[in-house]
Amino acid sequence: MTRIGYSLRETATGTLFGDLPPDPRLLIDALADDGHHMVPLNPAPRPTGAPLGFPAISVLLLEWQPDDTTTGPASDARTRQRLQHQRDLLAHYTGQRATPTLLWDTSSALPKTHPLRRARHVTVCDIGRRFGARRLLPPLPASALKAPDADTLASKPRRFTVGYVGDLDIHRQAYNAFLAPAIRQFPHVVVGAGGERCSCWPPDDATHRRLRDVYSQSLATILLPPDYGVSGIGVLEQLAQAILAGCVPLLPTALSPFDQFITARLLIDSERAALERLHWLNDIATTAEHTALLGDCLDRLQRFSLTRQHTALRAMIADLLRLPYPRGGTPAR
Repeated sequence: MTRIGYSLRETATGTLFGDLPPDPRLLIDALADDGHHMVPLNPAPRPTGAPLGFPAISVLLLEWQPDDTTTGPASDARTRQRLQHQRDLLAHYTGQRATPTLLWDTSSALPKTHPLRRARHVTVCDIGRRFGARRLLPPLPASALKAPDADTLASKPRRFTVGYVGDLDIHRQAYNAFLAPAIRQFPHVVVGAGGERCSCWPPDDATHRRLRDVYSQSLATILLPPDYGVSGIGVLEQLAQAILAGCVPLLPTALSPFDQFITARLLIDSERAALERLHWLNDIATTAEHTALLGDCLDRLQRFSLTRQHTALRAMIADLLRLPYPRGGTPAR
């Protein structure tokens, strides 16, 4: 079968979200189960001046990391190493070798005019099909989609109107615009760097640090866009976990690539809209309307199924391998 080289960003997958997050690595395992030889290409420390190793591969699967992440707190040595490694892989495989390349833009950040979008042997995929890209979502395992039904989730008592877990230091603008006004009016729990506040949860209650517990006891959450860049995987992790816990996600319009996963009624574009939605959710809590709303969210979550994303990825790889190669011939299988 095909030798597929892959490089995926390291994420916090599994540290906050337990065993049920959207996880791109599930697709690597699925391709290996198909019989493909999966070749990891993630950066590794090497002596100064030592040459890079470029194993022979037939397809490159690369999760794109935008350069603008270096403008924020993430501009550390590890991030710079990751960006340089990305440039090296693209230069060698996509540039010099014309290796069929699947570029996974999980942050929906690849510019419309980027040369990679015009290369015949490159397929760009992302979350929202921007600028003609194909869709590929980080998948959820089947176990995650066996969630309680909407009736069960809607009938569950909620201690808080709004709950949030995350690093507020990198979401300060959105926090001030959406979340801060909400927590001034509603019972809430906010946990994370720059947060650690709660209206009625005992400070010594260690369970408040567990994201799943926060969502399971909150009627709603507000997903906050960061002050710089957008982590597609991070947003989808929070979105999926909130829905699976029966916590209704409100989504600022700045996160437009993700609005396909919720009904338009849950989009917010101002402080007023956020407060109106929270009052509305309080009014409909445990009613048939609440059940229908959660049912719609759960139905949309099925798009993350591993089976569906695996099928999409296999089709993209097959299409790439059918293309004529600019340098002649076809790569070794």
